Amino acid sequence: MKQPPPCPPFPLARPPATPDAPWIPPEGRDERGRLLPGFGGRKPGTKNKKSREALAAVQDLAPDAIASLKTLVRQHNWPAVKYILDATLPALGRTVELEDGSPEAVIQAVVDGTISPTEFAKISTGLKSAMDASELKDLKNQVDELEILIGTLKR
Repeated sequence: MKQPPPCPPFPLARPPATPDAPWIPPEGRDERGRLLPGFGGRKPGTKNKKSREALAAVQDLAPDAIASLKTLVRQHNWPAVKYILDATLPALGRTVELEDGSPEAVIQAVVDGTISPTEFAKISTGLKSAMDASELKDLKNQVDELEILIGTLKR
């Protein structure tokens, strides 16, 4: 008759936790298996080693890819030509150049027929956003000045 295998050693009892020294499992995990702060894992903001290697490999291919794309464009490969045009031309229409970016100049460009009403709508939306941002910046500066003034009056 064979002997049964020996029993594994009995696990050590958990040491008592104190407020100054809470009990931390030897492997640095809590009761639910999550890593505790300071035990393992990457530091925040560090990249995975494989991601860095993949990025470096792709960056090494960039000159070859550009050379191949140039060759395809010169061979009149239309998908390559379309790719280049999509990457370099404005996404929503043509580029509009005005000597003056004031609202009056934009209105005059519509009257003269230099830009279409659709282009006017896009330009005016952008101008309104820029003016709103400028007004907010002015208001913030005024609030900052008032806070400084109030701070000096309280003293």
